[in-house]
Amino acid sequence: MAAERVSMASLPEGYRAVVLGATGAIGGAIAGALATDPRLGALRRLGRAARDPALRIDLADEPSIAAAATAAKAALGQVDLLFIATGGLRIEAAGGGVHEPEKALSKLEPQALAAQFALNAAGPALAIKHFSKIMPRRRRALIGVLSARVGSIEDNRLGGWHGYRAAKSALNQLLRTAAIELKRTHPE
Repeated sequence: MAAERVSMASLPEGYRAVVLGATGAIGGAIAGALATDPRLGALRRLGRAARDPALRIDLADEPSIAAAATAAKAALGQVDLLFIATGGLRIEAAGGGVHEPEKALSKLEPQALAAQFALNAAGPALAIKHFSKIMPRRRRALIGVLSARVGSIEDNRLGGWHGYRAAKSALNQLLRTAAIELKRTHPE
């Protein structure tokens, strides 16, 4: 079965897109789908594990995000579509090792909570901060961000995964407030 082509019909012909997290499975699939759109003008695939250092981005490091936005502007001009497909349930610990998702309150650690918020909430918000500056103000532009259902406060029936759930819930609130502001600064 042949893959269907994607069409971002609401964006202008020759639109330019950036996918953050394109070295991951979901981000790579999103970038691959966008690449099938005959209306696409240019696509920049950024990720933490990008082979080309110019395409690397670390959402836990604001200077890395700012540099990636500056490089995207130099390569593409204005960006019509930003898709953020980043995040992680298991977080690398400073000094090596991995913070696993907490299954009980007794397993909460401040460093793990801070790392969850840095990657899953602050990182995407900072990406929007920097990349929205290179998006058109007077024509249609889109931002898509991957969150998670476990970020829902109302839908949490199982508990556990405290840091990840809290970070995704914070991400949802950051996205909502960013959308309100961007609606004013980027009316289209």
